[in-house]
Amino acid sequence: MKTITIQKVTTAITQLILAVAGILCLSSLPSLFKGMEMDINNYFKALGGLCKKLLDFSHLTYGKSLRPIFPQVFEFYWQSLGLFMLALFISVVCAFCFTYLIIRFFYEKLKRMKFVLVILESVPDLFIIMCFQILVLWLFKKTDIMVFNIATTWKNQSILMPVVCLSIPPTIMLTRIFLLQVEAELQKDYIAYARAKGLNFYHIFRHHVLRNVLFTMFHYSKTIVWFMFSNLLMVEYLFNVPGVVYFVLKYPFPEVFVVTLLLLYIPFFILYKAYDLFVPAVMRGEGV
Repeated sequence: MKTITIQKVTTAITQLILAVAGILCLSSLPSLFKGMEMDINNYFKALGGLCKKLLDFSHLTYGKSLRPIFPQVFEFYWQSLGLFMLALFISVVCAFCFTYLIIRFFYEKLKRMKFVLVILESVPDLFIIMCFQILVLWLFKKTDIMVFNIATTWKNQSILMPVVCLSIPPTIMLTRIFLLQVEAELQKDYIAYARAKGLNFYHIFRHHVLRNVLFTMFHYSKTIVWFMFSNLLMVEYLFNVPGVVYFVLKYPFPEVFVVTLLLLYIPFFILYKAYDLFVPAVMRGEGV
């Protein structure tokens, strides 16, 4: 057991080092080109300079004015992380509710419901966001009531609109995955035994199915998280949210790019690696 744990920890550290190295190489990529030509020497020189700066991480600066990145970056980071976590929470709650309602009341039409979800999932995220914006503007035109702020301005900050737009695509994806997992769980022998004992559907779903599906779903959540991060960049740009995208675009320096990516990547990397290390394989894959 200890050998397996040490191997997993070593693998995780190696993966983290490689990921950080990849981010550093990506951040220095603009230095590789001078006009239409490649300058490899300049690239490695810029990469070395960036690594040297990162050694003094707490006093890291950017730009010609040598402005300190910390704690300024945290103002934008917490804005993005708050938007992301709120949208993720809404997506999970809505997906669970939709899954329960579909299984409870539309189980005979489950195949059709899954097909509809696949169709919805194939709709481009940008199209969904544009449709939602048009709907809000149409309601404002008809009722003279602005349900959501379309974009952030210096007077009004748009919060609900970006959260809703960010949560819609993962809600559809999570609902489809939940349905597949719950459907597989309901076909297991212990469910038939629980029903034979006279337990109602809500009790079985809450105390048995939900608990088992949650552990399995955490494994699938990696895809959801990185999918939402890619959408977060688009949502922040479209709604003028003062988050990490605004910070990176306003200050397009390698140091800013590296710090921003590391702040987004490392916490989730640690979370998932801790899950792999400390949660038994049986609970991750086959339920409890």
